Amino acid sequence: IRPVVGYLSGGYRCLRRYRRRGMPNVLLLYGEPNVENVWFLICARLLGYRVLCDIVEDCFLIPANPSLASRLKAWSGQWATRNIALFADGVIVISSFLKNKLESIVKGRRPVALLPVSVDLPAVPAIAGGSFHEPVRVLYAGSFGDKDGVEILIAGFDLVAHRWPSAELIMTGRGSTGRMTAVRRRMADSPFSDRIHYLGFLSDEEYYRVVAGCDVACVVRVQSEFAERGFPFKLGEYLASGRPVVTSRVGDVTEYLKDRVNAVLVEPGSATGIAAALEYLFEDEQRALA
Repeated sequence: IRPVVGYLSGGYRCLRRYRRRGMPNVLLLYGEPNVENVWFLICARLLGYRVLCDIVEDCFLIPANPSLASRLKAWSGQWATRNIALFADGVIVISSFLKNKLESIVKGRRPVALLPVSVDLPAVPAIAGGSFHEPVRVLYAGSFGDKDGVEILIAGFDLVAHRWPSAELIMTGRGSTGRMTAVRRRMADSPFSDRIHYLGFLSDEEYYRVVAGCDVACVVRVQSEFAERGFPFKLGEYLASGRPVVTSRVGDVTEYLKDRVNAVLVEPGSATGIAAALEYLFEDEQRALA
């Protein structure tokens, strides 16, 4: 009980301290209101903050076999989202699906803004050099969730690796214990496992250094409601870096990108599509870089 009390009281003191210092009085909440954060929202509102919610997932979708704690968080988030005008002065959403959904909920009582991608541009390394590395480096960075289809990416890499002995797959990020166990097993089962390198979870500085050193960045998805209702986080960073990008046709992606113009688009969950996209880029470096 003591850590919880300390966490809640510490959060209140922090909000009060910044408010007394005359700091900007906007509290940005990443995600929807729920049982984990509602105390801070109530305190912020009482202290005179404006609250802005940044909604990046549809909380009405619950993963399979969730724990009791996850169910409680989801149920509270669903209730609070239906009543979000009580908690927030404005809402940012990551996809057009969520924009339509939140607009139907708030009914004009609160502004809802679509912001599909936000990138710290100065932090993203610009592309340098006019050729691929030797070996050519394919990058995946993410959460290794079910929606990400990492095993499909590995399968696609396997399909091209025998033709491109100089290619390697670099992966970074972190997922649940079960997901990481499955991904590690799939990496070990690959006939090219010696060319698949998992770097673990990296700091921002280390991550951007890896992005700077890659040749092709992949942000792929399987067909799922989660993928269709959101937007790939890493896509903006990869595009900003100037690297060739392979990404799946999910959600709003095709609203912003044209196949083989801004990126190479593949069907979600298609290992052969990923393989074809990688080969298309490997076969002509200058075209890929352009």
